[in-house]
Amino acid sequence: MNWEAIGVVAEVVSATAVVISLVYLSVQIRQQGRQAAADNLQSNVDRWIEALTNAMRSEEDADFLRHALHDYSALSPPKRARLHTFMLDLVSPYQAMHAKHESGLLDDRLWGTIREAMAAWFTCPGMLQLWEEGKFAYPPYLVADIDDAIDKYEGEPFTER
Repeated sequence: MNWEAIGVVAEVVSATAVVISLVYLSVQIRQQGRQAAADNLQSNVDRWIEALTNAMRSEEDADFLRHALHDYSALSPPKRARLHTFMLDLVSPYQAMHAKHESGLLDDRLWGTIREAMAAWFTCPGMLQLWEEGKFAYPPYLVADIDDAIDKYEGEPFTER
């Protein structure tokens, strides 16, 4: 074998090694992207659960929420603000999860469960009153999604359970 043939073989081996390295790196980057999306989704779910947990920290908190969910109009201004904060705590992670679903990073089954839970909260009379009063502050796509979830909800609101 001459030096020219050895040089050609070396170039082929080198090119093959580069291609294999690029394929490996692309697989690693894709896996890291999926992991980052999963971590972000978990963070949003945790924020949602935290909002629900904070709303029920004590018997007094749970009692407030139960009354607020029944009749928003009967609440004092500070209590209305408190319920509004609860709604913000639910909507913010919901909006992030909506974006994940729209981009294909959130499974349809999980998204359906999340929408169903959101609708169960938002079909409570007090929350529905607050939503109708305050939904102008949210992006139209999100308002349309939540309104659709409310319209399609066939279960009972949390206040009826």
